Amino acid sequence: NIIEEATGKLYNKKVKGKAILKGVAFPTCVAVNEVMGNYCPLKGESTTLKNGDVAKIELACHIDGYVAAAGHTIVVGGEKVEDRRADAIMAAYQAAEAAVRLVQVGNK
Repeated sequence: NIIEEATGKLYNKKVKGKAILKGVAFPTCVAVNEVMGNYCPLKGESTTLKNGDVAKIELACHIDGYVAAAGHTIVVGGEKVEDRRADAIMAAYQAAEAAVRLVQVGNK
């Protein structure tokens, strides 16, 4: 898969003769509309995205047990939304911004 190939090119270090684990990390998914997150369809399942769908995309990879994750929410088709979808996206954004401001050295 593309993540394993990319991390393999980037990091091939061995420690005490053992290869360092790397590759896809949990969660790597696309959740649509009312589905919150961490949704991983079964093999053979598929969903076609439609204009106006709200898609939450989460991608993570790991190298030697350290995870780097990123997520983004989009409205499929790029249409401007001003309804409850916009309210939900803005609420999630504001919550994430507030959480980031709480991150300080020494906080648990």
